[in-house]
Amino acid sequence: TISYDVQVDAALDGLITEIVNDVTVFSDELPPSTDYLIDPIDFQPELEVVKDGPAGPVTIGQTVTYTYTVTHAPTSDGSPVDVTITDDIIDLSSSTPSGDTNDDGLLDGGETWVYSVDYTIPVDAADPLVNVATVTGTDLNDEDIPEVSDDHTVDVEFAPELTVTKVGSPDPAVVGDTVTYTYTGTY
Repeated sequence: TISYDVQVDAALDGLITEIVNDVTVFSDELPPSTDYLIDPIDFQPELEVVKDGPAGPVTIGQTVTYTYTVTHAPTSDGSPVDVTITDDIIDLSSSTPSGDTNDDGLLDGGETWVYSVDYTIPVDAADPLVNVATVTGTDLNDEDIPEVSDDHTVDVEFAPELTVTKVGSPDPAVVGDTVTYTYTGTY
């Protein structure tokens, strides 16, 4: 019996998803005998996400910038991950991260992906405004990895501005005229 240890290195950039080991035994008295074993690699990536946004308070109609930073966690094996990021109130579908240093579309060990998106505080915003970023992904074996999330909270100041305009017609009016008044309110 001969044993041989093989260490799987995450730095292989995901090119290898299994180990194939062939062995052939030769003898002067018998024909060669060959056997092989295929061992799939069990990837163990773990991710982290940090969401940052305005310190606040913010106002209705104000445009603010949120950033999302996605990395491998310290406990991750650093293997490549196909990442999906969502936010419960902001559409991130067209957001492309910076930091994909080898342009392979996979978050590799050592890479830091940063998404940045502008968001306009809507009239119906809750106060405080809380939103949650969630990162999911699949490893090189197309297996789901545990999702991670981070939230951001900011206070919203409501500063409504109401105006009213009153117009009478005809203007000027004379004795006996019926005057019609029109009131226009804006918010």
